[in-house]
This record gives sequence, C-alpha cells and structure tokens, in this order.
Amino acid sequence: MKKRGDREGFVEFAVLAALTLPGLGLALGGLKLCEGAGGLTPAGAALVSLGGALMVTAGYYHYRRDYARERGGRGFLTFAVITVVSVAAALFAAGALMRLFR
Repeated sequence: MKKRGDREGFVEFAVLAALTLPGLGLALGGLKLCEGAGGLTPAGAALVSLGGALMVTAGYYHYRRDYARERGGRGFLTFAVITVVSVAAALFAAGALMRLFR
C-alpha cells in the first residue's frame, strides 16, 4: 500500500522533471544556435532565456516545497547555499570535462 508521502514525493519529482528537462534542452539548444552562428543571435538568446526561466521556476518550486517551512529565514539560506554549491560543482565539472575531451 502506498503512503501519502510517497505520492507527494513522486508528484514533486514529476513537476521538477517537467520544468527542468525542457528548460535545460531549450538553454542548450539556444547555446548551440549561437555557437553555430558564431555569435549571439536573438533566437539563441530567447531560447536560453526561456530555458533559464523554466529552470528558475523549478528551483523556486523546490524551495517552496522543501525549504520554505523552516522559520527565521534559515530555509532560504539553506536553499541558497545548496544551490550555490551545486552550481559551482556543475561549472567545475563542465570545465574539467571540456578540457578533458578537447
């Protein structure tokens, strides 16, 4: 028998996946479009912006579901620290992989 928490966790995961994956695809598609044109293009910038907006919306949804319940602003601080560390690790990993496969 499934518990209510399992269902809520699955719904949260589904919403995050539905926002993050298309956002990532749009952002990467926009970057490839700019790369192919040899510079910044309006269509590429629009795709990157739209993808970024979807990913920021996913981050805000995740914050509201998991971290906003903590009182005294600690919830936002915890979310911000986790986000900054995750972004820094992703940038480091992407840079390392780019140097490795050049």
